[in-house]
Amino acid sequence: MDDKLKQAIEFLNREYKACALCPANCRVNRLEDELGVCGVGRNSKIFNNVLLTNETQEIAPTYAIYFAGCNISCKFCSVMKENKKKIGSQLSDSLIQQIRSDIEITMPKTISFIGGEPSIHLLTILELIQKLEPTIPLVFYSNMYYHDELNHLITNIFDRVIIDIHFGNDKCAYNIAGAKRYFSIVTHNILRIKKQLILRHLLLPEHLDCCFKKIAEWISRELPEHSLYLLTNYFPYNSNNPINRRVEEDEILSAITYAENLGLEIKTLDILRKPNEVATNKNSVQEITIDKDGFVVFKYVTGEAVKLARALGGQDD
Repeated sequence: MDDKLKQAIEFLNREYKACALCPANCRVNRLEDELGVCGVGRNSKIFNNVLLTNETQEIAPTYAIYFAGCNISCKFCSVMKENKKKIGSQLSDSLIQQIRSDIEITMPKTISFIGGEPSIHLLTILELIQKLEPTIPLVFYSNMYYHDELNHLITNIFDRVIIDIHFGNDKCAYNIAGAKRYFSIVTHNILRIKKQLILRHLLLPEHLDCCFKKIAEWISRELPEHSLYLLTNYFPYNSNNPINRRVEEDEILSAITYAENLGLEIKTLDILRKPNEVATNKNSVQEITIDKDGFVVFKYVTGEAVKLARALGGQDD
């Protein structure tokens, strides 16, 4: 791992001088803190680090480290504020020690690197890994909207890749996230990394035919051996989001039925686990929203959130 990390860090230091790691091709010198589309310079910021229990059994519980900044701008993004304002802290000895201590105390199954979009934060991520010297598997979350040359680096360093494929066509990708040539770029990268991947799709209201079905058809054709995790917990966090409602039950059932008819295995996440199985970082920020129907929504489903939700009479859904 040491040699691989060293080579990857050297590669990224060269690339940051005229950054073209994603399709935006900004060519700015990030080593000098010039900013492109993602708005991230030399040093990325961490805005949350917490033990997550609401993940697939392959990786949970996972110690998740969140980086502020993304190369696309999804209007439904739950961390839009963090991405745009670059909220968080740069790596420091004290932050690294805190993360190391959290991992020792919580004893996660894996360590996950989340965004934003972590591919634009790779230099900071690899420097953190170098400092931590972890002995448990590393998980890389990604929208896969990056240049092909990163695939080799990612597969060399990370044990699993969780892929959130959001859109089934370029029109929706551009209208909702400002991403050009989205589908061909993302599907190409998925096929390059398929041995380590976990596929996920956040079901969007009113996007069953144009996005979900197209994604399901592509997976059943190109990756028939892989299952798809269907996320049904969409929530309209942002006031300017045109998709301003939750997913309805009939949309969920239609999606599952359509995928199963294609022969695709659909899985859902075991969202809430037993609270006494979980220890969380007490310094992490938990945002709680009450929607128009009076439902309480937790941004991060952690052990403490589970305890509070159950104390309020909430259900595990």
